[in-house]
Amino acid sequence: MPEQKDNLDQAKGTSVPTNDDSIEITVNKSTKEISLKDPATGRLVTLKANVIEEEDEGEQFNPLTPDEFRNALEKLAALGLTWTADRIPRVVAKDPEAEDAFLSEDYKQLQKAYPNLPRELSAVVYHVLTGSPAYERLVGNKEGLKEKVSTVRDLLLTSAYRSEFFFKYALKVPYFEDIDWEVVFKTHERNVEGMPAAAYALLLLTFHNTNANITAERHQNLSVAVDLKMVNKLIRLLVDVKTGLEDAQKLTDLFYERSKAEADNGTN
Repeated sequence: MPEQKDNLDQAKGTSVPTNDDSIEITVNKSTKEISLKDPATGRLVTLKANVIEEEDEGEQFNPLTPDEFRNALEKLAALGLTWTADRIPRVVAKDPEAEDAFLSEDYKQLQKAYPNLPRELSAVVYHVLTGSPAYERLVGNKEGLKEKVSTVRDLLLTSAYRSEFFFKYALKVPYFEDIDWEVVFKTHERNVEGMPAAAYALLLLTFHNTNANITAERHQNLSVAVDLKMVNKLIRLLVDVKTGLEDAQKLTDLFYERSKAEADNGTN
């Protein structure tokens, strides 16, 4: 009889409850998407999500002492290395001759001794340049932070660094990062008799998009072709741009020196 009742309900169009109310959930960290799938109907819904990685409770972030902080920055500088002005700064060589420092034992020891230095430096620099609060768990207490601010001003913050920081921090459009190129000599062309014997260059321009939410989308590429006449025109235009930026940099240097003097006098 129960079987007859089930058949009757189905004939009337009544849905028969099942014990399987599960939903299949897939989290794709690379695309920051969450997919919900109903196994019964096969319907798939994809949601965009911001994935926040929680710190391992067993891994405690211990801020460096002011002396350790200064010592680490001084040792890196002594190796010919410095920091970029990215939100999380990276270590780079001051000049091509210093590239070998990355293979040195001294650099490897610094990496091992101060693994969290980039995060801590980022918090201190961000605090100095924007005035935003710095969390004690990252930089230590107020007295320690004050000493670290002094270290950053002495060893890192120049007019050029400040300009680079705000260029990358406040920019609302992608900025130029790199260029790859190759020169092409054309020997054949469709519907053309004989050798064209024409030369041009292919440029692959790489731009960095600071506003992209997905890491894979932060780099954008654009390919263009130029001939010698176009390259000469581009060089002339870039020389004009360079002259304008050099004039602007002089004003930036004057502003920086005045601000630094005011800060030293305690008036800012």
